[in-house]
Order: sequence, then C-alpha cells, then structure tokens
Amino acid sequence: MGCATTSVKIISIIINAVYVLSALVAIGWIAFNADLMSKDFVNFTFTTCSIIVLFALLCIFAAICESAVLTKTSAIFILVLIIIQIACTYWVPHLHKFRNPYMAWQTSDMDILQQTFKCCGKIGAMDYVELNEMVPLSCYLNFQRTSDNLFDKGCNAKISSFYENEKEHLFVVSCLLIASEIIRCAFAAILVLRFNKKQRSMKC
Repeated sequence: MGCATTSVKIISIIINAVYVLSALVAIGWIAFNADLMSKDFVNFTFTTCSIIVLFALLCIFAAICESAVLTKTSAIFILVLIIIQIACTYWVPHLHKFRNPYMAWQTSDMDILQQTFKCCGKIGAMDYVELNEMVPLSCYLNFQRTSDNLFDKGCNAKISSFYENEKEHLFVVSCLLIASEIIRCAFAAILVLRFNKKQRSMKC
C-alpha cells in the first residue's frame, strides 16, 4: 500500500505543478494582451488563475505532508472550481468583449487597433476618405505609406473574426481545464482515502 500511495502522491504533485505553471503562463499571456480585452475579463482571469495557483500549491504541500485534512480541503475546492468552470464555459464568452472600433474611432486607440489587427478604419480606408482626412500611418504595414502596405480590411470585420476565434479557443481551453480538474479531484480523493487508512493503521 505504501508504494501505491507514494506513486499517487508523485503523480498528484506533478499534475499540480503543471497546473501552477499553466496558470502562470495564462496570467502572463493575459497581461501581454490585456489591451485587447475588457477590464472585467482581465480581472476575472487574474483572480481565477491566482486562486488556482494558490490551491494547486496547497495540493502539493498537502501531498508532501500527507495531510488528509488539507488534501480534503483541496479536493472540495477543486470540485467547486469544476462547477464554476462549467458555468464560465457558457457565460464568459458572452461577457468577453474586445475593444470596439466604433468606440475607439474618436480616440488615439484607433491607431493601436489598426496596427494590432492590421486593419484600417471601421469598415475600411474609405472611412477616412469620406471624411476628407488623410489615411493615418497606422493603416500601413510598418508605418510605410505605400499602396502595397495599406491594410485592406476594416477593423470591425477583423476584430469580429478575432473575437469568434477567441471564443472557440476559450471553449477548448475550458474543456481541457475541466478534464484536468476532474483528474486532480480524483487523485486528491484517492490520497484522502489512503492517508486516512494510513493514519488508522498507525493508531492500531
């Protein structure tokens, strides 16, 4: 039984370590792309990933110390997290809104959007022409004003396409997270049973 318990402990520690690294990578990615996402979504992701890191470290600590109480606490948290993750899989994509080019039209943000998404105007470069304005350098690749470098698509279409792709990515990632959380919860439950059994045998 001792050898089996050790194997489960090691696997549990490895899984949670990978989880910690994945959450940290997610935090870094969101931080790098924060200007493309809503503030609420960024804050929600930072908070969720931080909690995931905290409890994954708790799982590692509980496994190393062979603490049934801490392991049980971690298992309960993971179970709650699974429920929240399932809910977020359906709700968050509808709340996840990227910068709207129509709102950025009157601000310097439009230049950022045009360079980031390689687009021009709301519908296209003609948006500027119709206003008798010069097409800004941000509508050109590497800010080089030549016809070959002009971005031919409007930002509305580009951002809408990007948003739809991101929703698909979020769904896939959420499903993978749910699957990994179920595995973590199963290992935590097994460890609780083995730690309790070991403690009972030591008292005899």
